[in-house]
Amino acid sequence: MKIFSFVFLLLISFASCKNANTESSPEGEKSETYEGEKPETPVVRIDLNEIAQHVGKLPKEVDLFTKYSLDARIEKIMGTDYAEFKQDWNEETPLKKDGEVMYTTGCKAGDCKANRYLLVLDLLQNGVNVYNFRQTKNRTYEEDNIIIGLPNQAQADFEKILNEQKGM
Repeated sequence: MKIFSFVFLLLISFASCKNANTESSPEGEKSETYEGEKPETPVVRIDLNEIAQHVGKLPKEVDLFTKYSLDARIEKIMGTDYAEFKQDWNEETPLKKDGEVMYTTGCKAGDCKANRYLLVLDLLQNGVNVYNFRQTKNRTYEEDNIIIGLPNQAQADFEKILNEQKGM
């Protein structure tokens, strides 16, 4: 009996040594808040299939970033680079569709070579990739670390952008 009591007290002391404050919500559920951590706001992932109806239109014409909650998703994958993306996305191309992939480009007005973006949306997997081209420096941002494969026309457009950035 002494061993049982000792093990029971040991378990209780371990359980009470959590580095968290526990609060009860109105529904009776418990939530934990850890010191030094900022709770992450969940990103709404709206189904992207509806975007296919906007082929040939500019993203700003269909309010692409706000209507389909892409702003929050892109900000999440780009982190601190998002502010520059938002600032420099002011000259854009119409939305294109190739298979189950939608894509468009945006760049710094009057100086696309300085900073250009290719936004790729996977309609089947509901995923987002952003490619950033800066003269010879290129970077990709993938949602959930998934690289969206580019079908034929999208790949050709991607290579055209690469060549333009290199000055070919």
